Amino acid sequence: MRERTAVIGIGQTKHASARDDVTMAGLAREAAAAALADADVDGRDVDAVVVAKAPDVLEGVMSPELHLADALGAVGKPLMRVYTSGNAGGHAGTLGVSLVASGRFSRVLVVAFEKQSEGRAGAVTLQHLPFEAPWQGGTGSLYGALCSDYIARSGAPGHIGDVAALIERQNAVRNPFAQVRRADVAGVDDAGPRMRRLEPEAQASVGTPIEPGP
Repeated sequence: MRERTAVIGIGQTKHASARDDVTMAGLAREAAAAALADADVDGRDVDAVVVAKAPDVLEGVMSPELHLADALGAVGKPLMRVYTSGNAGGHAGTLGVSLVASGRFSRVLVVAFEKQSEGRAGAVTLQHLPFEAPWQGGTGSLYGALCSDYIARSGAPGHIGDVAALIERQNAVRNPFAQVRRADVAGVDDAGPRMRRLEPEAQASVGTPIEPGP
């Protein structure tokens, strides 16, 4: 990696139980337009676009990146898709940084989104598949196991998760686009913990090289 890289603009859409006022392309474009405006960059100056979303089965739309090129100003430009089940946005950001830091591109637009109301298929993460060990926890339980392992290996206090959650909720209160903006809410319904979908939401960012510091 030879280029120092910076995020020069960000954009985010409003969380909602469903955004029936926009299509999947419209949602992604909303975030992308906000990021470009924040960066004061014209879409024509973007060299490549990275799209991130959950696996197709969660939203019932196969390979949406194939029809998003026009909405994201990526016609005739490299358009790459990144996905995981829970951290697609993080992986997309890493790819965007790598593409700029490598010197291959000067400006990369990274767009991460979910619009699960299109398919209403979020519960597939809780299903048992044939010939696989039972796993009914979904992505949240997997992250919980990883966090427990981190606490054990690092010697972090047992309440470090509570501290992290408090920080995130405090940040959410300051963010008008956050999905939950109450510092006293743990993200579960009053009836107790249960799966609750708060979407769709999209985020985008624009990255570019920066001059080396002194």
